[in-house]
Amino acid sequence: MREEAGLSTLKYLGVEGGQWVPDPVMLYGDEMYIRLIETRDGKIKDYNTKCFCYYLKNGGVIDYTSVINVLEGFFGRDHIAYTYSSEMSRWDRSRSSVMPDIAEWLRYIRDTDLLVTNSFHGVAFAIIFNTDFIYIPIHDWNGRKDVRITSLLETLGINPDSVCASSVDRFKELLATKGKFDWDRINEMLCNFRSTGREYLRRCIHGRES
Repeated sequence: MREEAGLSTLKYLGVEGGQWVPDPVMLYGDEMYIRLIETRDGKIKDYNTKCFCYYLKNGGVIDYTSVINVLEGFFGRDHIAYTYSSEMSRWDRSRSSVMPDIAEWLRYIRDTDLLVTNSFHGVAFAIIFNTDFIYIPIHDWNGRKDVRITSLLETLGINPDSVCASSVDRFKELLATKGKFDWDRINEMLCNFRSTGREYLRRCIHGRES
């Protein structure tokens, strides 16, 4: 299971032996993804953004336009890149929206100073690349929603309330206090979690006794 709550569901259904493991993208360190980025070196432009905003179409508790307005007020328009969304107004789309391919998307996350996202995998890759991030929940934030996110953050010793913005005011507060991630400690805990997932995968492929 990719989240701790899934174990309770299995137990309720009478299924024993479930295990909580990392999302597959986190079974690898950043080296594999950096190699993917490097296959495009010389073919994609350099990035000089202080903030990359990756927002899924199904939205968050803060609407995309409000997110953009807050970020531009904080960083300035020239230092931000946003993924294109049909939910953006025509004026918003004409500003700094981008439609990156996979390698470009990874490079944006790796090279930016801050990622703002409502995506689980956006958060996952920010952690892989040690990029500071702010997460905007898709559902009302009460500490137990978005269980994939809360499970991951708590496993890595990150207090969800310290990175999740459920209102514009809280979003502004987190922007003002960004840069407080203890990446050495987070990386150590991620390494242990990754090892658990790899061992589980090995047993599934080769059998428990191999």
